[in-house]
Amino acid sequence: MWIAAVVFLLASASSASSSSIATPEALARRVASPDTAATDAPSHPQTTPASDAAPTTEVSSSADSSNAGWSSSSPSFHAGPQQETPAQRNGVVDRIIFIGNRRIRADTLKARIFSREGDAYNEETLRRDFQALWNTQFFEDVKLRVEESPDGPGHKNVIFEVKERPVIRRIRYDGIHSVSESDILDRFKEKKVGLTVESQFDPTRIKKAEVVLKDLLGEHGRQFAKVTPQYERIASSNAVILVFKIEEGPKVKVGHIRFTGNHAFSSRKIIRAMRHDRPYAIPLWFTDIAVLTKTYDSQKLNEDLEVGVRGLYQDNGYFRVVVGEPVLENLDTKGYRLGVPLTGRTHGKAVNITIPIEEGERYSMGTLKIVSADPDKALSLKVDALKSAFPLKEGDVFSAAKLRKSLEEYTKIYGQYGFIDFTAEPSFDINDETKKIDLTMRFTEAKQYYVRRIDFSGNTTTRDKVIRRELLLDEGQLFNKRAWEISILRLNQLNYFERIEEDKAVEIKRNVKEGTVDLNLKLKEKGKQSIGLQGGVSGLAGSFIGLTYQTNNFLGLGETLTFSAQFGDLQRSFQFGFTEPYLFDRPISTGFTVFSSRYNFDQAKQEAILFGQSVSVNPNFVQNYTQNSTGFTAFAQYPVKRLSFTRLGLTYGLTRTNIKPFNNASELLFETIQFRSISGPSALNGIVSSTVTPSLSYNTIDNPINPRTGKSYYYSFAISGAPLGRNVNPATNVFP
Repeated sequence: MWIAAVVFLLASASSASSSSIATPEALARRVASPDTAATDAPSHPQTTPASDAAPTTEVSSSADSSNAGWSSSSPSFHAGPQQETPAQRNGVVDRIIFIGNRRIRADTLKARIFSREGDAYNEETLRRDFQALWNTQFFEDVKLRVEESPDGPGHKNVIFEVKERPVIRRIRYDGIHSVSESDILDRFKEKKVGLTVESQFDPTRIKKAEVVLKDLLGEHGRQFAKVTPQYERIASSNAVILVFKIEEGPKVKVGHIRFTGNHAFSSRKIIRAMRHDRPYAIPLWFTDIAVLTKTYDSQKLNEDLEVGVRGLYQDNGYFRVVVGEPVLENLDTKGYRLGVPLTGRTHGKAVNITIPIEEGERYSMGTLKIVSADPDKALSLKVDALKSAFPLKEGDVFSAAKLRKSLEEYTKIYGQYGFIDFTAEPSFDINDETKKIDLTMRFTEAKQYYVRRIDFSGNTTTRDKVIRRELLLDEGQLFNKRAWEISILRLNQLNYFERIEEDKAVEIKRNVKEGTVDLNLKLKEKGKQSIGLQGGVSGLAGSFIGLTYQTNNFLGLGETLTFSAQFGDLQRSFQFGFTEPYLFDRPISTGFTVFSSRYNFDQAKQEAILFGQSVSVNPNFVQNYTQNSTGFTAFAQYPVKRLSFTRLGLTYGLTRTNIKPFNNASELLFETIQFRSISGPSALNGIVSSTVTPSLSYNTIDNPINPRTGKSYYYSFAISGAPLGRNVNPATNVFP
């Protein structure tokens, strides 16, 4: 029986931008010669006929092809000496077989091709199958042959012989010091390099990783770094270890910064506006003394040119300033390690930067027009009120910074009225004769939204009503972005949840047709309970042990419960407190604390503990007494306005103290400090302090434990004694 075989052989060769894949051997050759533009093509052994009588037709790709297509640079058929029989033209695909695939299942590969078992045999479809398999980038070599099936004439077996690309078992960075491996992985993730452990060996991704590594090193001052990717074969497996050989080279520092064409501002002032490239210096009245230069980074230099230099000029009226391309001069430098002589010489690189500037004319503010971007629709807010919010008046020096601030302010104003998609577009009419800029602001108000629903997720302990009472918005109301921002601040102040970021934790779903929004607040509960155990031994206080328990969200209702107890040889204390933030579901914060303490002071005993031996002391010359104190405090606070940050408070405290002396020395001591007798109004027993403390507080701190923004003010005035009928009469002001 004649067996006809058709062998498709692919030899791919691609440029550096090609999507075809080279073998590790080809990559090694490319790496050894980085100037080589094309990737070496994998070599393919010639397939011999299945039998002496079986004619063979070979298909191969051009060595200059840049992809695995079937055009002029793709495999093409060459007619063999035998003519195709009718059975071959009208055959049936009996079986589709894959050989050489280990990690990828045959079912997965069958899903990637167009032919199916039982389909009519079609050479054009096989060409598409071949191309589809190659485009998966799973393989470094693909061969296709078609054989007659033993099931009968016209039945054909389609056989794909594949060679899987190796797997990267490990990635190593040899010679890296300026950045950590975690920094590299984060940058790979940011740039979507796609090069990870257990991924397939892909020269395209490796080349991208090489470029990203060079950019990362350049940001850390290593502009002359060399990155060479290599690989190491792992024996008895189709896997490699990818190694990036890195020569960081010297760190490049910022040298002298010079300007040409600057007349309005001195070079010193312009350099101080360059936040990333200005040196660390000691500012003096007439000059700056440079102490330490910064590392050169081209991206940060561009930011300094745009935000620093150009921003400085445009904020002072030079609207048409032109900051040219900087002229860079690389220099070899010599210095001392750590800047200290006698520590050894170092060699490095520096870049002198010359920045050309064309200042242009200085412009002032002209007329301001605020119009609707839609000529058929008037603005919802009054134009005069909007103009009053603009920070520049006619005749003021034009400032781009104030213009940007006004755009933010207009966004906030419209956000308070439900226009959450509001945008403002400025246009400029520059009059070179009068040196004025007439400004036209075109407002696109878009849709006005109402709140349809507010949902919470992640509050596994805290009840919904505890969250809702902190919100300044409710269902059915006009969406107020400012009120929503304050609501997020109030929730952060509770400290019940992990920090809530408005742009991350809040999901806003718009219904443009209905003009409504659904707000979904994603929360993550914090640990609401804390338990502490203390203990120790002191030479003066003796041994002691203590227990503290606190919960700031008791039963998910927002209540605070505290308990602490401490027992020891010389002292004992007990305290219990409770706070209700919303009394009767109103913003009245109330609470109380009860406490009791006992302190034994025996000077002879403490000196014995201090010296580690018994001390003989005349009892008439040492102090020996016991002090017992009990009392409570109760407080109430109420906001000046509903849900405001200013609160009025009133605290009442009552303390009773008894002192019992055990010798004459202690009695004389307390008589000296105004306790004139053992009995009577100034007796040691029955020292009662009754205190009323009104307070006023203002607090916008975003988090009580880890604050980032906000302010806090507090004032209180404590009154004790005679007006309240007790025997302790101080008056205290507290203004932190």
